[in-house]
Amino acid sequence: MNTSHKQPFAMLPCLLAAGLAAAGIGAAAAQTAARSGVAKAETGAAARAAHAEADAARQQAESARVAARHAAATRNAGAVTAEGAANADYHAYIAGQASRQAQDAATAASRAANRAGAAKSVADGGTALPDDAIVQARIAAGQAQRASAAANQAAIEAANAARATSEATTAPPPPVVTTAPYRQSSAAPATGPVTVHSLPGDPLSDHFAATDRDRDGYIDRAEAAADPGLSGQFDVFDADKDGRLSLAEYKAWRDWK
Repeated sequence: MNTSHKQPFAMLPCLLAAGLAAAGIGAAAAQTAARSGVAKAETGAAARAAHAEADAARQQAESARVAARHAAATRNAGAVTAEGAANADYHAYIAGQASRQAQDAATAASRAANRAGAAKSVADGGTALPDDAIVQARIAAGQAQRASAAANQAAIEAANAARATSEATTAPPPPVVTTAPYRQSSAAPATGPVTVHSLPGDPLSDHFAATDRDRDGYIDRAEAAADPGLSGQFDVFDADKDGRLSLAEYKAWRDWK
């Protein structure tokens, strides 16, 4: 019996299987190519963002370095008072610390940018794991952003410290306050230091008495808080550093004001 006419039909299943396999391979290849394209685009964007953050961090680090140098030079130039010199030393130290923090943050941002660039190179090379490259690039970009923010904050702190150093060196000495003696009232014998609450008919002493709510002859910090101007200068005019203002010290503040 001649079966040659059946041979083409016998091969159909094999041909169909081969065609399906080829189609499957083609679809998988197309999907891989598409995912690879996405990986290249996303890692590229992440790498660009990371490098921009690193550049910004380097600029902030340089600003902090300049501020620290200025603070050191200002401190070394000397201060008007010993207290000002001590404050200048402190603020110059803070400026130096902030500058070092900014440099460290800039270095961290630069390293993160390099990691993002490495992830982009992997994606550009047609990696078999494009999703991993995307994740690594995004992580590195986030690290660069945080490091850049830290450098910016450190630069602000360095600038503030440099300004405080300058103010400390030029701060004038507090005014010299002398306490005038007062006569003991003849109404009763003296049993201790005489406290003057007010002088009749004197607007200054009347205002002093009004501020001295507990009538102990002094204005303490809590009472001074009612007058922002007085509260802000309290330590300057508290000449004997006893935590309260006498009438004479209060008068010195009003004269200065």
